[in-house]
Amino acid sequence: MVRKIYWGILFFALSFTNCPVHAEKQPVTAAGKTVISTVEIVRQTVTASANKLAAAELDEKLKSIIYPVFNFDEMSKRCLGAYWPKTPPEKRQEFVSLFSDLLARNYLKKIRDNVAKSEVTLVEDSAQGGKAMVRTIVSSEGQSAAIDYRLRDENGAWRIYDVVIENIGLVSNYRSEFGGIIERSGFDGLLAKLREKNAAAGAK
Repeated sequence: MVRKIYWGILFFALSFTNCPVHAEKQPVTAAGKTVISTVEIVRQTVTASANKLAAAELDEKLKSIIYPVFNFDEMSKRCLGAYWPKTPPEKRQEFVSLFSDLLARNYLKKIRDNVAKSEVTLVEDSAQGGKAMVRTIVSSEGQSAAIDYRLRDENGAWRIYDVVIENIGLVSNYRSEFGGIIERSGFDGLLAKLREKNAAAGAK
C-alpha cells in the first residue's frame, strides 16, 4: 500500500489538507505544533498560489517553508551510518546538498498536484529528553497509511530527522540503498549516482 500512495506524498505529508486535533487528546506538544503549523502554512501557500505562480516559483516558496523544519544534515548523517565519519567534510557537504535537492526535486511536484485531495490526522505526539514522536494517519484517494515523524529539539526549534511510514523508516531505507552503492562503487560513485538522479528529476 505504501508504494501505491508513493513515498513522495508520504514523506512530505506536511502538505496535506487537514490536521484535526480532537478535544479529548492530551495537550499538543511543541513538536506536534511544529508539524500542524507547517501543514497549514503549506496548504495555504499552495491554495493561494493556484494559477498565479509558475511551478518553479511555487517550489521555491515551498522549500522556504519545508526546509527549516527538516534537519537534512542529521538525516544525511543517519542515512550514511558508519560511512559518515569515514568521509571527508567536503564530500559530506556535497552529499547533503545532493540528497536534499533530490528529495525536493522528486517530491515538490507531488505536493503541488495532491494537496487538495489528501488529509492528515494527528493521532498522538509525545516528547522526552529532547526528542519527540508525532504520529499521524494520512488518507489519500480511499487509502490510508500511518506516518510517524521523529524530531529533535535544536535550541528550542523542533526539526524532523526521520519519517517512518507503515513501520518503514526513510533513513533506514536510504541507508540500505546508499550502503549498497558505496560498497559497489565507493563514495564517489554514490555522489555520481545522486548527480545523475538529480539531473533526471530536473529534466522531467
